[in-house]
Amino acid sequence: MSDNSGIASLEPRQKRLEDRIVEKLEAVPQDTELSETFVDNAERRGVRYRALISAALDAIFEHGFPEEAASVEVEPGASVLTELAAARRDFLHDVERLNNGKKAERVLGRVALDTIDPEYQISESTKKLIIWFALLELWGPNDVSKFPTKEALRKTAAENTGRTAGSIKTQMSRFINEKCRSHPEWQYFSQLLEAARQRSKEGRGGHSAFELLLPAALSLSNADTH
Repeated sequence: MSDNSGIASLEPRQKRLEDRIVEKLEAVPQDTELSETFVDNAERRGVRYRALISAALDAIFEHGFPEEAASVEVEPGASVLTELAAARRDFLHDVERLNNGKKAERVLGRVALDTIDPEYQISESTKKLIIWFALLELWGPNDVSKFPTKEALRKTAAENTGRTAGSIKTQMSRFINEKCRSHPEWQYFSQLLEAARQRSKEGRGGHSAFELLLPAALSLSNADTH
């Protein structure tokens, strides 16, 4: 019986990108390992998170475009992948500086305050509250397994934002009725709803929009408490 796959069957199978990423992520030092060098919890979390992002970028470049990863200069008309390689190098440069107690110089450096319009800025605490508002807006009969009532969801939102359930209800009502919101805040709220609903639609109802947004709210809240 002959093998129709020929020489190709003798070549090692290409790793899936997902497998490469997982391998790289699992190789990143755990919190307990980092604690020997970084005593502060927040600083240690920042070091690990930056390492996870770096590991994911390494896996992507090893898998898809090693030539672009080796490129040094971005010439006029260069491919977007070459530009991404340059962005990656700047990112790694800043990561090394941050992990050694120095200020970031390139992509992780903050912009000057006089170059931005404060009217369009949303604080992290407000973003978190708006995410919970979006979850309350998306809650429906299909989500009763986790939160049997909207009041149960309000209580969870209150616990994760340092408010009471009654305060969440009042603030959301004012927010929806344009009494205490800015245009950027409403835009952010609308984008959250649209993105969650679109992803649910693309998944053909495998997960509700509520289920897709919930992990983001919980993750953001957990990050604040660690």
